[in-house]
Amino acid sequence: MKQVNAKQHNKKFLESKPRDALRYILRSDKKKYKDAKSKLRKDIQLLDNALALYIQALQDSHRRVDEWKDNESLRAAMAMADSVLHHLLLARYGVLRGYNPEVQGFLRACYERIARCFIFSQNANIAHTYLSGETIQQSEIDRKFRDILESKAPDIWVWLRTFYDLQSDHAHPNLKSLNVRTGGSQSVELETRVGAEHLFNIPWDQNYGKAGIHLVMTYAMLSLSIISHVVKIEDADKWRGELNRIASEWSEKWDTLSDIVPPDLRDKELSNVSSRYSYWESKKKKRR
Repeated sequence: MKQVNAKQHNKKFLESKPRDALRYILRSDKKKYKDAKSKLRKDIQLLDNALALYIQALQDSHRRVDEWKDNESLRAAMAMADSVLHHLLLARYGVLRGYNPEVQGFLRACYERIARCFIFSQNANIAHTYLSGETIQQSEIDRKFRDILESKAPDIWVWLRTFYDLQSDHAHPNLKSLNVRTGGSQSVELETRVGAEHLFNIPWDQNYGKAGIHLVMTYAMLSLSIISHVVKIEDADKWRGELNRIASEWSEKWDTLSDIVPPDLRDKELSNVSSRYSYWESKKKKRR
């Protein structure tokens, strides 16, 4: 994203009365959303197709609630699966209005919840612990997740942890998380610019919008790849066929993002969506 002079960019914000400054930001958010809908229509449509497919899985499960409401594993898993949807929707809302840095926390939470969703569906004891109100550390969930994946699909585990760790860098309130919100020249160290060059209203462009949508899409695809092995889906073959179609289209779009996605995620292996989710596609799990 092009570096800007924060003082010039924030001029209207700084010279306005507080309520006028708020109106300025909200108007700007609406304009970014309008621009995104106009210039990134196909990208948004692909993301919405993925979200709709995830919603279908939740609907099919909740219509059968009487079949699993007394099963602690599935009840705990569904609690997490439902929460994932709300976080994905908030992330979608944010990136279409330019809040890419701020949605990082929501996306990181998606990983934590969908990982718990799967582990709860597999482990009645840890599901019971969760429903008892006890705190379950993410490290414990990761250990159980790793034990399942490392032996059968180590490439997927490495990919998940790489992306999760990257999100952690941007989700926590450390210096790196403020990079996108900081203007000025990149020739000047971030530690010198931060605070003094803060951007209250991030300049929006098409690449910036694509990068945000891609981030949300990544977690939507991760959630889709797992949810089908937790819930019973009506017409599962048709549902899975749509998932594969979306995954294929998303994989093709990955290459167009090569100049704007983080360098750590440009590995050739990561661009192959089918290999990423091959474990979930082939895993035979007894349906409850």
